[in-house]
Amino acid sequence: MPLAQGLRQQFALSVQSDQPLVAERSLVAQDTLAGLGPISGATSEAGAVAPATSWLFAEGYTGSGFQEYLELANFAPASAAATIKLVYDNGHSQTFEVPVLPLGRSAFNVNQANTARNGQCDSSPCQTTPMFSTEITSVMPIVAERLMYFSYGPQKLPGISTTLGEPGWVAHSVYTFASGCTGNPLSESLALYNPTGEHGIHPLDPDLGIAWPAEAPQLSDRDAAAPTLAEAEAGGLLPDHGQCRKYVDGLR
Repeated sequence: MPLAQGLRQQFALSVQSDQPLVAERSLVAQDTLAGLGPISGATSEAGAVAPATSWLFAEGYTGSGFQEYLELANFAPASAAATIKLVYDNGHSQTFEVPVLPLGRSAFNVNQANTARNGQCDSSPCQTTPMFSTEITSVMPIVAERLMYFSYGPQKLPGISTTLGEPGWVAHSVYTFASGCTGNPLSESLALYNPTGEHGIHPLDPDLGIAWPAEAPQLSDRDAAAPTLAEAEAGGLLPDHGQCRKYVDGLR
């Protein structure tokens, strides 16, 4: 359909109907990428049912033979300020602020970000690794998708994959997969990410004593669901001094 409309460029797409339906996108690619060579493959996925203010990706990789992008789409008439946090498998992180124009899209080159190390890092110097998970948050609802090109293994098998993030800040305790196979020549892996190691406090909690400039600030789903300082303390979510010292020492 996009080619039939003469759309030979990158774009975001929204499907709306007066009756319930299911929308799935198929993508066939053939291109030559710097560092990867000729790439060809196909991928398909169902669309997001609604934009959200937070998205999670368990898998991320920018090692040899892989090129990753994060695609952000804003279907609202106002600009969105997205925050991309790359959480590495060594326990460190790097954060970037990415604007998304009204009714627009932004493509974030993750390989370039890991090479330049010019984001906000939790240590100095930045301690990045090729393997990571990703958290994307935005005050304005957006849609986040991961696009990955690869030339895999000794045989340099080319391919492409696209994946929508897990919407909403709360992850789940059960996931099921109908298909799995590790027979030759197939290779399968599972990526797991635990986002619960980081906790937040409700930004409008009076006990924080913060004088926000806006009378009615717009909160993300994550901030709106965060506990107050008293609730976090009662629930045992606040670390003690010894735990803080141990964490800081681990960053050095």
